[in-house]
Amino acid sequence: MNNNKSTKKVNSKNIITSLIVPAVLVVFAIILGMACGFNQGINLKGGVLASIVAEGYDLQNGEEYSEFVSEVNAVLSENKVSAVSYSLQKDNATYNDVLVVKIDYQKDDVDAVVKAIESGLVSKFYSGLTAEEIDLRNLVVVSTFGSAFDGWTLVYTALATLVSLLLICVYVGFRKGLYTSVITLLGGLVANALAISLLIITRVQTSLETVAIVPVVTLIAGMLSYIFVSKAKEILNSTDRFDRKSNYELADETVNTLVKGQVKAFGAFVIMLLLVGFININNPVIFFTFAIAEAVIASLYTATFVVPGIFGLTFVRKIKKEKTKKVEKQEKLDEVEVLKETDLNNLTSN
Repeated sequence: MNNNKSTKKVNSKNIITSLIVPAVLVVFAIILGMACGFNQGINLKGGVLASIVAEGYDLQNGEEYSEFVSEVNAVLSENKVSAVSYSLQKDNATYNDVLVVKIDYQKDDVDAVVKAIESGLVSKFYSGLTAEEIDLRNLVVVSTFGSAFDGWTLVYTALATLVSLLLICVYVGFRKGLYTSVITLLGGLVANALAISLLIITRVQTSLETVAIVPVVTLIAGMLSYIFVSKAKEILNSTDRFDRKSNYELADETVNTLVKGQVKAFGAFVIMLLLVGFININNPVIFFTFAIAEAVIASLYTATFVVPGIFGLTFVRKIKKEKTKKVEKQEKLDEVEVLKETDLNNLTSN
């Protein structure tokens, strides 16, 4: 009885310890999210959009592009705003290059800022033309734009995540049974909660691409959980050292056997992503690479600590109990055989 209590305590302690980190992060993220929300990118919260036809400029030329952008930025600086992104288009009528600038601005006086930016750009590039000519040819157009994120985007993301989980669980269920399927499902859910919490806490700028990472986390965590449970069951079914090992110690042996390789591989991948992010420190791609890195970290933590903890409390205990019963049954059979042999010897001697 004492051994059983001790074993239960060891298992409970480990699973609780493994869940402390994600639990704390999730609670903190909920509080931070309620207070500050996500760090939304401009496509999610909207802003100011400026479109400037570059007459007399060849924006395909690097020097002329830099000169034109510098002049646009000078106007924006005068109005105490800054560009978030630039893109090039073509004027369908004249085939002139058009610079489209997204500006992050959501204050109450947005209309005044729009007029000020438009007036500054007109003065900078088209001061010799009348307002009618500028409007007719759409040489300078400044307006506000709304969020590209709506309720349906959230619905589609949730559905994609659920479908991913469902497909993984159905596949795993057919291949390895209900138990492995349930563990895979739990791994995906915990990894998602942890990944979203990391995005909120680290204030990574969220975009539509970042939101799409959520089902990716499900796939990665599900895959790692499936690999762990499948291999762990094989290892634990082939060992007979249950009399000297606690459940979690056996699961921990399996972790050491299986996880070292994947930690190295995914660790190298995370480092590569972070390097890409730092190289593009002034580019929006930095947020996407950081988001992917955090998704991988969340998946790897779940597969390395949370899943083995659950595994140690459930499947290892089950196998240990079954093998213990087999050992006890065999011992009783051996005792019966010994008693029979003893009785037979006694009868023979008499």
